[in-house]
Amino acid sequence: MLKKVSFTFFSFLIALFVFKAYQGLQSNKDQEEVVKKGPKEWKTFHKKAKRDIASYTSTKKELSDIKVDRRSKPPVDTRIYPIRDGRRLSGPKAFDYTSTEIEISFMNDINNDWEHLAGENLLRFQPKDTKLFIKKGSSLILLKNKKARYAEEVLVTYLMPNGNQYSYNALIDSSNGNVMKTWNRTRHEFYVDKGLKFSPF
Repeated sequence: MLKKVSFTFFSFLIALFVFKAYQGLQSNKDQEEVVKKGPKEWKTFHKKAKRDIASYTSTKKELSDIKVDRRSKPPVDTRIYPIRDGRRLSGPKAFDYTSTEIEISFMNDINNDWEHLAGENLLRFQPKDTKLFIKKGSSLILLKNKKARYAEEVLVTYLMPNGNQYSYNALIDSSNGNVMKTWNRTRHEFYVDKGLKFSPF
């Protein structure tokens, strides 16, 4: 009789563990769907003068002018990421921090104007009539040494007054719009004079 009760109780614990694990996985998938469905449109920042920067949703013509490259349409990512508050966790043991019941010490806050601040920062030393295009990617929580920082992953493209452009991926601080890291830098030189010549970068 005792063995039967012990077996039943052990089976119950296993079933409870599997159920909780399934709940956690399902919750993670639901949050991942929220992340995937977030706004991914391009935004234009046009430097009209030293302290005059206009910002608006990029037009189809502008996106055609900059010849949006393949990195703006990444391959389908089937991996399951750790999610917390609708943001992807990145860092050591990230899956251990998906629950909001687990405290994390954040080093910054989320500023809703981070993208506008980033646009101003990135155009600060560029000449008049430079256009900057930013496409928002994933919103992240970066983990390191038991500390965390809110960040935004973006694709950045510059269209210079002479028609040349260059692009790169970047991590942007969610509080002040500062660039934390860049990678995948590319340069493009637009052809002029019916395609027979091109202007140097």
